Amino acid sequence: MGRKNIILTYKMLDTVDLDTSSNSAATQTTTIDQASINITWTGSTGTNTGAIVVQATNLDVESSTFAASDWFDLDLAGGAVDLTGASGEHVIIFDKMPFRSMRLAYTNSTHAAGTVTAVFSAKTLGA
Repeated sequence: MGRKNIILTYKMLDTVDLDTSSNSAATQTTTIDQASINITWTGSTGTNTGAIVVQATNLDVESSTFAASDWFDLDLAGGAVDLTGASGEHVIIFDKMPFRSMRLAYTNSTHAAGTVTAVFSAKTLGA
C-alpha cells in the first residue's frame, strides 16, 4: 500500500500590506503531487486593489545565474487572482506540479489599506 507524505501548511504571503507589491519566497515543488493555495484578503477600501499571479520555474533558484526573468506566469484556468472588494477568498488547486519551484507575485494596482495572506498546503501521493 502506498503512503502519503503530508507537507505541513505554511504561509507564502503573511499579512502583506495591500499598498505594496510583493513576491513570496520560492517553494520547491519537485516532490509534490497535489497542492492548494488559499488566498484571503481583508480591510481593503478599494474595489480592486491588485492581482496575484502564480509563477514557476524549472531552473535552480539557488544558482548564481538565476535571474528574475527565469520565472514564468502560470496560465491558470481562471487567470490572475484579482483582489476585489473589502475582503475575499480564492483557492487555487494544483493536481500536478510539473515544475521545479513556484512563488506568488502580488502587484498592487490601487493604494488601498488591508492585508493579503496566502497559505500553501501540499502532499505527495504514493511511495
